[in-house]
Amino acid sequence: MVFLVDSDGDGGTDHFVTVVGYAETPAQQYGCLDTWYPAEEVRWCNFLQMAGGRPWGIYKGWTFDPDVTVYVDASGGGDFLNIQEGIDAAVSGGHVYVRPGTYIGALNRDLNPHGKAITIVSTDGAEDTVIDCQGLGRGFNFQAYETAACVVDGFTIRNGAGAPGGGVRCYFGCSPTLVNLRIEDCASTGNGGGIFCGIGASPAVSDVAVVGCSATGSGGGVSFANTAATLTNVTIYGCSSVTNAGGVACSGSNSRPTIQNTIIAGSTSGAGLSCVDSALPTTTRSCVYGNAGGDALCGTYSDNISLDPLFCDAGGGDLTLRSDSPCIPNGNPWGVTMGAYGAGTCDTWVPDAGVPAVAVLHPPYPNPADSGTSLAFDLAREGSVEVRVHDAAGRVVRTLVADSRMAAGPHTVVWDRRDDDGRDVASGVYFCSVLCEGERVTNSVVLLR
Repeated sequence: MVFLVDSDGDGGTDHFVTVVGYAETPAQQYGCLDTWYPAEEVRWCNFLQMAGGRPWGIYKGWTFDPDVTVYVDASGGGDFLNIQEGIDAAVSGGHVYVRPGTYIGALNRDLNPHGKAITIVSTDGAEDTVIDCQGLGRGFNFQAYETAACVVDGFTIRNGAGAPGGGVRCYFGCSPTLVNLRIEDCASTGNGGGIFCGIGASPAVSDVAVVGCSATGSGGGVSFANTAATLTNVTIYGCSSVTNAGGVACSGSNSRPTIQNTIIAGSTSGAGLSCVDSALPTTTRSCVYGNAGGDALCGTYSDNISLDPLFCDAGGGDLTLRSDSPCIPNGNPWGVTMGAYGAGTCDTWVPDAGVPAVAVLHPPYPNPADSGTSLAFDLAREGSVEVRVHDAAGRVVRTLVADSRMAAGPHTVVWDRRDDDGRDVASGVYFCSVLCEGERVTNSVVLLR
């Protein structure tokens, strides 16, 4: 700490004095090094505010916490070539900026912040900044009680391997912040192909995609073991597990993770979500769909859907969402984006030049509804049309129009809140869809009693 001092009592600052000690007896005092005493001696001064006629008054104290900025550049244009070198040079409160490139080698895997509160961030985002572990280690290994002030932002972690945790491991109470990451093609010979969190580690994970990861244990995408981690706007796609949960596995009586606005889809082996040993995750406003072992939820859950998220091109690696996806704000009743990427630029159908989209479905009216609701839609041209109502699990509740040829222009059909067997359906959220010439548009309606 440094004090600004008035040494002659005129009310102005005369000196900057370095503070090296503090004592409370016989009075509140600070030990100072100044130019009036020999350099090796300490002057003990009472703490008094600066005032006219009062010598040795203190105006203000400053502390200096250096924000050391380090640049890493694999091509040689920074302070270091390797990410771990940058991390080791950084001090708490500092930043490690990583320039675009593919980072390989021993100093670019199993990256360990050693408990420091630093921000490790790419300058150009995950698409252009790749940590390729080459199957020889994981991307990041948190094991020194890192807090939320330790941030990793904007990387692709590829070909990671480790047990547990193929891409990222958080252990022993570590709770870093992980944001804007893509963890792909990572594998664990234990639990957590993409991310493993255990023994009280509770990271905040947001805007992260875990793609094509696998585990011989549980949790091909993510594994939680006695943790209160948070997943927000995460996409877990195409992962697999030998034992349970290709998507997210939760185990242990102290597992209380929160999963929100997240997509868990397309697991090639294992369920979307599993709970063992009294684990109790909380899942809200998320989409769990198309997982080989099933889409049933466990723990505490509400306001979720099991509908095709309609990725732009999942097979090609594009996990942005189509304009008719139920996971974008106008496709679900909560007005939220689910998953890591939001709406993409893909079209579900390419119209002739100058012709509007083939179908527009207007919001149901009334909404919420207590008896029936009207579905108004416009067709840009004549075509074969299907109009259906689905429940939140994606099951067809009512077919209102079945493969009927309809003319261009406005149309309206009414749903009387009955299913195909004529029974009154329960209150809840339902999804109304119009399919015409290969394009599906969807809107939601809430039924009340």
